[in-house]
Amino acid sequence: MNCLFCDIAKDKNKRLTIYEDDLIIVLMDKYPICDGHLLVIPKNHYESIYDVPENTFSHMFNIAKKYAKIIMDTINEEGCTFSINYGSKQEIKHLHLHIMPDFNKKPSKKVEDVYKLVMEGVNEKKIKEEN
Repeated sequence: MNCLFCDIAKDKNKRLTIYEDDLIIVLMDKYPICDGHLLVIPKNHYESIYDVPENTFSHMFNIAKKYAKIIMDTINEEGCTFSINYGSKQEIKHLHLHIMPDFNKKPSKKVEDVYKLVMEGVNEKKIKEEN
């Protein structure tokens, strides 16, 4: 099987990773529709919401809530959209969750610049949690 997201999950050089654990990856969308557009991708291949195990699916949302807050704080947005496409609406047949702070605004920054800002926010949050 040839799957872009399976390849990305295996090759850390192909992604700007925000978070990673044994089940999922949170990364910057390479072709964002807005500033701060993130993807939450299971490492294992599941084509749709009907294929993914419940523990992985709920874990995706728990982590997405945390990083949606960080991305909104980072780029000064007050709202966010979570979106999952499946079936004929999927461009890539590997389940993934979009986190989009404001999909009505076109990107105004380079993905790499937003990534740097987000990682600064993640690191600041970790420092505060440790103290």
